[in-house]
Amino acid sequence: MLPSTINGSRNILYTWWINQKIAFEGELADDRVKAFQNIGIDLKTIKNNSKRDGFTKWANRVYEIAEFIKETGHYPKAGKDKKQGNLYQSLARTKRAFKNNELSEKQIELLNELKIEL
Repeated sequence: MLPSTINGSRNILYTWWINQKIAFEGELADDRVKAFQNIGIDLKTIKNNSKRDGFTKWANRVYEIAEFIKETGHYPKAGKDKKQGNLYQSLARTKRAFKNNELSEKQIELLNELKIEL
């Protein structure tokens, strides 16, 4: 498995890999599916065994929040900017879940790894 971060930065190969898995669930072109099969990767098996559940979706959003913080120097805020507002709402939901002890150890580890304070 690819590490999601390297030296505290998002691993772009990991991001690409996640995007390929997500695309396979939808409309990944046949030539790409065959290319993966040619190097021994069966996306159908990965799809059936992967946790394309709330964690992966949540983790992708947390990476977006971390990238936003890195680029802007501040946490997302509510306001007119739609992207920032969406990130703010996601962070607020995560904070509520944390306060209610609803986050898994894996989720808390990722937040700590990305230095997102709740």
